[in-house]
Amino acid sequence: MPNKTRRNKQMPAIDGPQTPESGISPMRMKRRLKWITRLLTALAVLPALGGGFYYFQVHRPIKEFRKLGRSGEPIDAGKIRDAAHKAIRWVPDHDALVALCDVADESSVPVLIRALRKVPSPDSNGTMICTTDHCFQALRKASGRYFENNIETWENWYRDHRAHGSPRLTMKEEVAALVTEAYVKKYVRPHSDPVALAAHHATDLDQSLLDAHQITAIEVNPRNGKSKTIYENESRRPPNEGMVTGVPNAHNIGFFYPASPDQPTVELRVNHDCDAFGHIAIHLVVPNPLVIAKQKANANKAANSTSSHDPLPAGQKPRNEQQ
Repeated sequence: MPNKTRRNKQMPAIDGPQTPESGISPMRMKRRLKWITRLLTALAVLPALGGGFYYFQVHRPIKEFRKLGRSGEPIDAGKIRDAAHKAIRWVPDHDALVALCDVADESSVPVLIRALRKVPSPDSNGTMICTTDHCFQALRKASGRYFENNIETWENWYRDHRAHGSPRLTMKEEVAALVTEAYVKKYVRPHSDPVALAAHHATDLDQSLLDAHQITAIEVNPRNGKSKTIYENESRRPPNEGMVTGVPNAHNIGFFYPASPDQPTVELRVNHDCDAFGHIAIHLVVPNPLVIAKQKANANKAANSTSSHDPLPAGQKPRNEQQ
């Protein structure tokens, strides 16, 4: 029987004769060189593609936006807005966001929401870099909302806004959303707590206490039995368009919608738990949250406008570049 091993060695190679130096057939060597060439080509092309993307999608739009500002000629707000939208598509450019604080409209909302996801969030004390603050201001201009500086709040609103297809909240929805726990702590509890404490011990309350804290009504709600109004002053109540028994961003609050968004005060009800009764409801006059939000927005805009014109010390970078 012929030697099987010997016969296999004598069989011709599938890929052709092997070179004595490498032991690799010319056909296999050709295939390897082809793959190596493709790999080197890809390594050379990918950075070029990345550079091209950066130039045309990031650098060039920002450069063209800045060129508009240096023209020295009156420019249509729509043209500035469109250029700013392109400038912040991939990068939250500071100057483009500053411009949108003045020219943003409803078309700016989705662009600004994307930019908001790329800027640093405010810290626990509410401190933020100016680029983030400009993004919030531009969103207020574009949407007509005056929400707090909270990225999650704005994203939740935008998600609901897209789902329901409503471009704007009603005035009632907006003002109710502005009654937050922080608002209650600052404007409500300092006035309602002393009165609730006094009502917990007696129903014959000092009129000077009620006047000092702008109380309009006090209701005692026992666990068993009917509610009883132990004090009421109709003349003190601001104009209203009805009441909502709860607001989305604060607990135990009833809110009377203002008749006008610009009226300085509104009526609010806060429920206090009481051992002697079920709870005591204190109605009082407080500042209109819409007016407060607009005042804050205007103050921030004025402060940023002033600071943007202040010359920086030599060698010092703007705050947004320091981050």
